[in-house]
Amino acid sequence: MISVPARSRNRWETEPGRGRWRRALVVFCGGSRVWWLRFLKRGYRHCFLVLDDGEHRLVLDPLSHVTEVALHPAASTPDPAAFYREQGHAVVETFLRAPPLRALPWRPFTCVEAVKRVLGIHAGGVLTPWQLFRFLSRNAPCLEKNPMIGKISLTSGNI
Repeated sequence: MISVPARSRNRWETEPGRGRWRRALVVFCGGSRVWWLRFLKRGYRHCFLVLDDGEHRLVLDPLSHVTEVALHPAASTPDPAAFYREQGHAVVETFLRAPPLRALPWRPFTCVEAVKRVLGIHAGGVLTPWQLFRFLSRNAPCLEKNPMIGKISLTSGNI
């Protein structure tokens, strides 16, 4: 069953019924085999999404030729953010937002656009992984107000 987001006064307010995912991690990496990504900021040339419901982790990795989707049991890695940070990736914890009820303008299908659409972000000026990282880092304090994931401490280790 697909749920339609309710209209919200606060465009970043999360709709409580928008799926079962309690936690979302956006992972940023620097390595890429695609030559044109070398023009992007080092360490922020690609991004992918990890959704967590407490029992399972869904990994969405939008690559240039395919979008890889993998479902893992949550018990396989107790703390996925720490796991990806140990591999040298930047990780931002965020949440799913209720998107505004309006069509998005056309954008090229990139890893950033795929992640933004899953998260419900309609920020037209966010086009590169570095811009998405900055956008999510600036909006991280919204996590404490999110009823779906409870209290989260926003120490420098979480951003």
